[in-house]
Amino acid sequence: MSLGAVHLAGSPHLPIGVDLGSSSVTLAQVRLVERGSRDVRLVAVDTAKTPGFEENIHSGPSSQQSDRRRRFAEVQEMLSYENFKGRKCILALPARDCFVQPLSVPRECLESPQDIQKAIEWELQDKGEMFFGSPINVQETVIQHLMTGHEIYEDGLSKEEVIAFGVSRDIVSQYLKMAHDAKIKIVGLNVESCALLECFSRLLRRSADMERAYMFVDLGVTSTQVVLSRGPNMVFARNLTATIGEAIEEAPEPEASADPGVEVCVGGDQPTRVVFDNEPDQRVDCLSELTDGINQCLEYCESVGESRDIDRIVFTGGGAYNKGACNELAVRLGLSGQVGNPLLGIKDVNLASLPKNTNERTADQAKPGMPRCPDWAVAMGLSVGASIETAA
Repeated sequence: MSLGAVHLAGSPHLPIGVDLGSSSVTLAQVRLVERGSRDVRLVAVDTAKTPGFEENIHSGPSSQQSDRRRRFAEVQEMLSYENFKGRKCILALPARDCFVQPLSVPRECLESPQDIQKAIEWELQDKGEMFFGSPINVQETVIQHLMTGHEIYEDGLSKEEVIAFGVSRDIVSQYLKMAHDAKIKIVGLNVESCALLECFSRLLRRSADMERAYMFVDLGVTSTQVVLSRGPNMVFARNLTATIGEAIEEAPEPEASADPGVEVCVGGDQPTRVVFDNEPDQRVDCLSELTDGINQCLEYCESVGESRDIDRIVFTGGGAYNKGACNELAVRLGLSGQVGNPLLGIKDVNLASLPKNTNERTADQAKPGMPRCPDWAVAMGLSVGASIETAA
């Protein structure tokens, strides 16, 4: 699902995924092993820290625009190297600029895409203040949706559960203009929650995976993305303002453990090795609000007929480097957890251009030669997701 159409040329190199995160900018690109195939090779990944957003986010529109320009300058500099092929990019609109809202529409609207869109716009306009604390002007908002396939009954009516994604048209115009000024060709826009699932859905190909429920939790600095899927299909998504920010800042890097870890796997045949701290970090009390928010997500899913039983919770984002906090969060939720590795199933990782700071201790690697990089998931999902469009 994307907010803008992706136009791909005949080149096997897929567009570069651009993740404008709160504390860093990450770029990732893959290429098709064979045309028409979903198997991909890694071309390049690069990431750069962009401090200063915390000071600008509350400073008004002009400071936020300056922050966006600085991020595009970082993207332009990273693209100036020869590692990335082409200038075509798919941009993930930052969570702070978007909304993600599950809602329901009457089933009689399902016969026409226009009727579905009108019903969603009516719901957002009528209940926008309840959802977000302020009204939504649907005429000034780019809105896309994804059908979950859940039938529910509300007010005596049969309705279909959908997930609405939206962003201000003015913000979209700003991003496109800044990209044009930086000589970056934007061929698609997406949202973080969709890119996150697209990163891992390629691993959920077995028939046994189709009915399993997965929760993906992207732990960012200023927000947390929660995505639930049934196999590779999204059934719920929400952007939470609660984070583990304090835990990210305060928790020390865990020392190497003699424990070989636990072999766990999100689909496919390649396991990822996760070594959680034996002793929970005592400084993760800030997880209480986040735990409550995720439990509310599970309660909502249960209320619309989705099972609350989750096969596994997969942590991504910068916060996933704090294995103690991830372990504590999984324990509080009563779920089996793992740190997601977006490089699983990607071919020739060792031949690709990677950031210099990805060399890690062997104990921290998913397997020899493969770095642990949960914060690359969104950028990887943007580029990998284009392979699904190509193969379709």
